[in-house]
Amino acid sequence: MIYFNNAATSYPKPPNVKLAVNDYFNHYPVGQNRNQLGGEDLILNIRKRIAKFLGIKNCNNLFFTSGATEGLNLLIAGLNVEEGDHLVTTENEHNSVLRPLYRLIETKKIKLDIVATNEYGIINVSDIIKYVNSETKAVIVNHVSNVTGFTLDIEQLALQIKQKSKAIIIVDGSQSVGYLPIDLSRMNAIDAFAFSGHKSLWALEGIGAVYISESLINSDQNKIAPLIAPLKVGGTGVKSESLKQPTELPIYYESGTQNIIGIISLAAGVDFITSIGLEKINQRVSVLSDYLVDKLQAMPEIISPSFEIEIKNSIISFNILNHDPSEVAFILSNSFDIIVREGLHCAPLISKRLGFFPKGSIRVGLSYFNTEGEIDFFIDSIKKIISSKC
Repeated sequence: MIYFNNAATSYPKPPNVKLAVNDYFNHYPVGQNRNQLGGEDLILNIRKRIAKFLGIKNCNNLFFTSGATEGLNLLIAGLNVEEGDHLVTTENEHNSVLRPLYRLIETKKIKLDIVATNEYGIINVSDIIKYVNSETKAVIVNHVSNVTGFTLDIEQLALQIKQKSKAIIIVDGSQSVGYLPIDLSRMNAIDAFAFSGHKSLWALEGIGAVYISESLINSDQNKIAPLIAPLKVGGTGVKSESLKQPTELPIYYESGTQNIIGIISLAAGVDFITSIGLEKINQRVSVLSDYLVDKLQAMPEIISPSFEIEIKNSIISFNILNHDPSEVAFILSNSFDIIVREGLHCAPLISKRLGFFPKGSIRVGLSYFNTEGEIDFFIDSIKKIISSKC
């Protein structure tokens, strides 16, 4: 099988991730603050390792979630917004951003500006800045589009926003962490950053994390500023005598039983990236991406916004003239044993902008483990589909 759906979930997992998961089943259950069997030290150690990987100075500002969807819901639903508050986002966003924002429109009567991209899904920092003013409460953007692969300069965006507004800057890093270098201590104008683990961090499904900066946390009093409220409250394993949610970090945002095996797999994925080197992984995937784009561009029947994106990464979406993307994906899977993703990719607004609505597009998500030979076979398969010889 050729697996080109890594933008959804990475496969295969690195050997050390498999080993770490298997080892977990040979040990007693552990849970942070919930027994005396080493769970607290285990999770703390992992939290420190992942924080270091992301350039987070205080590991207690990193909170484990079930993935980017929960993390973005935490950040958006936790905003202390009132009727008439102004928020900004873009057409490039995933429904993990758009749906929580539309719920705020319904429940809080907020004002939302959605910044348009061009016909290729490209958006400039200046395009977003035009919509930000002194009354803007928050700006929510993704780092890398899960449809086109377009990369937004989030550091420059955050710096320019802070020059004209006190808006909270929330970034969806689902498609960038593990592929692009992230140093949140250097990108200190970014207030919050959410990501999933099962894509380019090589972890199992159902694990992710959120970073919330000191700017949103009153660390002097060990209290949480009212800007971001927890998404859920409940058991934390400590201070059980209190009927109020403990305000200490990180448990303020981590009620309930943690996904220990997911957290372990996330740490193992980060260890794999560190052992190979993020730059080496980036270079390898970029080479593969350029190779695939060059092959696709040589075919007049292929339509792709990714052709216009200067900085290539692991995601390339396209359509074939006069071919339904769902049928193409079906044929690729059943006739050629190639797995791609088709549809709207949970990003309806950018799909409309690109002319891919309502059927969507075919998406290839490459990884470090893919090869030029797999791409050659994929291109040959596409050519057979076009010529109806499959």
